[in-house]
Amino acid sequence: MKIDIKNSNVSGSIPTTSSLKPTEFAINNFDGKVYYLKDNGIKSISELVSTKHTGSFNLKGDMIIESGSGDFYIHGNKQYNYGIFESTSSFSGSANVSYSVNLNTTDIAHEISIVSGSRITFNSTGVYYIQYQAQIQQGSGDCTIVFWTRNNGINHSNSATKITLKSNNYHLIPGGHLEEISSGSYVEIMWQSDSNNTVFPYSSATDLVYSKDGSKTYIGWLGLTPNCILYQIKTQQGPYTYDELQAILATPEWS
Repeated sequence: MKIDIKNSNVSGSIPTTSSLKPTEFAINNFDGKVYYLKDNGIKSISELVSTKHTGSFNLKGDMIIESGSGDFYIHGNKQYNYGIFESTSSFSGSANVSYSVNLNTTDIAHEISIVSGSRITFNSTGVYYIQYQAQIQQGSGDCTIVFWTRNNGINHSNSATKITLKSNNYHLIPGGHLEEISSGSYVEIMWQSDSNNTVFPYSSATDLVYSKDGSKTYIGWLGLTPNCILYQIKTQQGPYTYDELQAILATPEWS
């Protein structure tokens, strides 16, 4: 089969159904467009997708961007950027002093990275959902803890989350909000406590401890031994102290 290619250097020039055969293509060199004859009983001229398209674009079927072959942009901004970061060490601070959370581990990331230990840095402009969570251990004395975000060293208004913890207690705090962030900017997660006894304990993942029947009840550990939280005992929720937990584990259900 022979494929013939016709061409034109005139802007806006489109071939007609009478000027193309089924095995011919027409190239408009000026516009950078390629045309062919479509014949499903009714002849018409169709355009191959060009590298640049103006106006509406209708697509039926899948659009696949293979890994390493390119990215997706809207209004010049790269899309589908993400990052998951962690702190894998316990930390604490002095009362009434602001601190940024140090993130020393990157789980997965694309176009977002950690700079200088705590700066979540964005390569592309866009609207991002900044989500975080932290487990808190309060020692002796009650405390009030505030979390917020800071953009390029400036506190982000309306981003604060405040909680109060009783003495010798644990809490898991979630937080998050949308932010419009420019390329090259960074965000820090900030915190401050009014107590010297506030600790953010790191604990690695451990196996759950199940009851004898293996289905009704289980225990999950949080924090450093002997401190722990009981995630579920029948319908009761923790946290429990270490001594209370040992007493529960000594019952026939567990022993």
